[in-house]
Amino acid sequence: MKWYRVYLYSESGSFQGRDEYEAEDDRAAMAIAEMLCDACSDMCETFEVWDGGRRVDPSFSKLPCPSVSAEQVGAMAQTSLLRCEEAMRDSHWAVARSKRLVERMGHLLSNRRH
Repeated sequence: MKWYRVYLYSESGSFQGRDEYEAEDDRAAMAIAEMLCDACSDMCETFEVWDGGRRVDPSFSKLPCPSVSAEQVGAMAQTSLLRCEEAMRDSHWAVARSKRLVERMGHLLSNRRH
């Protein structure tokens, strides 16, 4: 597992929030970032993922919706995603006001219970 950072931006490019999380590799890190950006899509449109000083492939950050569903993300990644969503909700960043974020957290929690 490696540590990654995600930065979330609005349509106008203004910074909306950030978080750090663990992921197995770049692919898993991008999947978590996609899901997080989608969960906050009422507040942000794009994101960047960084592994230390290396930016992870930026072409992923312009996708119109996640290329994977929460159900397709492995259990470990779902735990990281949920922790990121909770951190964003509890943060002082603009994205903490996202109503969609709270809805997506509820959906992820209900799927994990089943």
